[in-house]
Amino acid sequence: MRIQLIKTILLGILFLPLLAYTQSYRVDDASKFVVAGTSTLHDWEMVSDEGRGEAAFRFLDGEFYSIESLEVALKGESLKSGKEKMDNNAYEALETDENPFIRFDLSRVIAIENDRLRLKGDFSAGGKKKTEIIEVQVKELEDSILLTGSFDITFTEYDMEPPSALMGAINTGNELTISFEARFKN
Repeated sequence: MRIQLIKTILLGILFLPLLAYTQSYRVDDASKFVVAGTSTLHDWEMVSDEGRGEAAFRFLDGEFYSIESLEVALKGESLKSGKEKMDNNAYEALETDENPFIRFDLSRVIAIENDRLRLKGDFSAGGKKKTEIIEVQVKELEDSILLTGSFDITFTEYDMEPPSALMGAINTGNELTISFEARFKN
């Protein structure tokens, strides 16, 4: 009986690592990143599907459990509104000549609740980096993992001046919403 118990414990120790593991993934082309805001004329949004990045996801018993590491970047000039003048004003505000990328780098997972995670990390835009807390919903798909979420920032907290047009007749609001559907494949 005692030998059987020892064998069971040893087998459990040997196979325990198979129950929990980490796997690397990359941002897939099916991802979508949106920056939305307002102006004195109309609401607007700029969209990019050119995000790049990597993540290490943790699994327990074959199911998604948490995120070990995450970094996502997209070229500021990949954001498009469909209006060239508006795009150029946005690139100027982002100072894309000196700061071509908008990025998020995970520092840590703060909370896990079912399929929702609260992430803390560094968000960089326009040459300024700030710590942001982002709520993310995780969905395991057949061949990928989808992270969706959004968070709000302002131009001024990132030391950017909200764009204007027609000699100040049209002004962009200070508030921005960053939203994403980031699909990761391994």
